[in-house]
Amino acid sequence: PTQSVPETNSDINITANSALSEYIATKMLTSATVIDISMFTESQNKSIVVDAVMEAKYQNPLVMGIKEMGYDEGNRILYITYDGSVEETQAKRQEVLAKAKEVVGQIITTGMSDLEKEFAINEYLCNLAQYDNAALENAEANDFKQVDDEYEDSFTPYGVIVKGLGVCASYAGAFKVLADEAGLDSIVVTGYLNGNLPHAWNRVNIEGEWLTVDVTNNDNDVIQNALLNVSDQGISGVLTEDDEFVISDKVSTYTCSSDKDEYYHYQSKYFEKEQITEKLIQELQENGQTVLRTDYTINDEDFYAIAQAVAQSLQMNIQGYYWLGVINLSK
Repeated sequence: PTQSVPETNSDINITANSALSEYIATKMLTSATVIDISMFTESQNKSIVVDAVMEAKYQNPLVMGIKEMGYDEGNRILYITYDGSVEETQAKRQEVLAKAKEVVGQIITTGMSDLEKEFAINEYLCNLAQYDNAALENAEANDFKQVDDEYEDSFTPYGVIVKGLGVCASYAGAFKVLADEAGLDSIVVTGYLNGNLPHAWNRVNIEGEWLTVDVTNNDNDVIQNALLNVSDQGISGVLTEDDEFVISDKVSTYTCSSDKDEYYHYQSKYFEKEQITEKLIQELQENGQTVLRTDYTINDEDFYAIAQAVAQSLQMNIQGYYWLGVINLSK
């Protein structure tokens, strides 16, 4: 559920699955350094508190700048330190909100379906943003425990929305902020890319299915939108969720079993492995380049066989790439 924050943050939406998580997020959005949660009976259980804190942090990316957190179990008080001053954080937060309103006003039109809104936000961010490799290297050098001051923005929505530069956390946070502004029900997901690289992406509720959208990886000039609404089975082994992004008993509710709205299926650019060679040949003849999708599980051997069959049929040299069944070939 999403509810408006009272008083100073009335223009910010809060995403929370519990009253405790909502309260913590509300306080974080004012950069509160001391949060008394003793009025919540569940605060007696530290694991529940940690769960709520993590959800409040990840599902409300406009919190921004959390540096350290601690919990006084005896008095049931959270202590939080932030990067930068309250004034600086609030100024950046308002800048992000203003830009989000401007962007949504430009790319979202009356009568759009939720799916069309999702596609529009994904496309906007892919066109806008560049990945901050230097920020990633800095995080890796610090074992992903912290980043140097100059790279902080690249881990918040401010990086991508305002500066056009960020890492996955910034892409995911930016998508969430724009989705909130557009009236979409979405969350930020945390976990791993290819099993070992810390990563963040999103899910969007479209007609009861929590579709996966990974704007960071969709922003790819060669293999575009490979992770736009792929089913959970399709992303298996590529995106692995952890259990930190929402409270534990809600993790299993965010699932998707359908490929109906997957980008290439929706664009009628998906073909079974037995059909894909013919379609690739046809599009190469007509356009000199083609990007189509087939089975997610094709491997190097499958790809080389398909590419060789296309080259032999057309009697020409071709070059190409593939990932998760998306094949890009050109003369």
